[in-house]
Amino acid sequence: MLYLIAGLGIFLFAVVQLGEMVVRVQLTGWLKRRDMMRALGALQDHFIICGCGRMGHALGEQLHHQQKPFVVIDRDDKVLEECDQLGWQFVSGDATDDRVLESAGVKRARGIAVVMDADADNLFTVLSARLLAPQLQIVARATDQAAAKKMERAGANRVVCLHAAGARTMAQFMVNPSVEDFFEVFSSLGTAIDLAELRLDAQSVYVGQRLKDTDFQDRGIVVVAIRRANGRIEIPPTGESLLQVGDRLIALGDASAISRFLAADRSSAPDR
Repeated sequence: MLYLIAGLGIFLFAVVQLGEMVVRVQLTGWLKRRDMMRALGALQDHFIICGCGRMGHALGEQLHHQQKPFVVIDRDDKVLEECDQLGWQFVSGDATDDRVLESAGVKRARGIAVVMDADADNLFTVLSARLLAPQLQIVARATDQAAAKKMERAGANRVVCLHAAGARTMAQFMVNPSVEDFFEVFSSLGTAIDLAELRLDAQSVYVGQRLKDTDFQDRGIVVVAIRRANGRIEIPPTGESLLQVGDRLIALGDASAISRFLAADRSSAPDR
């Protein structure tokens, strides 16, 4: 009887401890998911990365280094576990699903990078994102020019064809070897140089001013090109160039100066 009572007590104690451990794990996971959903619901003007492969991971590192808010969408548990360890916000699911995109705040996002491995998935995600958020800045990757054209028709603002882009860069380095040093500085994680596209709307304080009369130079910003509303590009613009509604200014400058300008000039809706 003593052995029976002792064995039953040990068994019940083990069951209670195991149940407590399971409940604790489940409760911790539920609380963590709840906190993440609250954080995702509060995000505004953020970026979304669809697919966290090699290219998506590199994008995440760049955005994390620049302290830009972003969300990763992926369905691989190992990838999401790595994102969790890095402190990145993520949504588990298929980026081609409208509900997953909405969970990531696609309607409140500033831009989305569609960098999954399959062109078909990228194409479908671009189309879904464009239908959900007509004003969203969409950048997608493609393996060839045929897929790139389809993604542009589906609504992508920019499509990066990896092979073509890599070939152009290599050709540039071969023809102009000295340019390599600039690109190394410009593209490194520790760079102090940033490039931005600033769109001027009707409320912008710069509309109606000549380029030489603006305070861009005082801010540490150099305007290297102006894309007019009709598509015409002025490279380089002159000091007499008159800034008009719908113009997009291609600006180069110190990263902190670009960030301050984008944060201060709310009247110009910037596209990066």
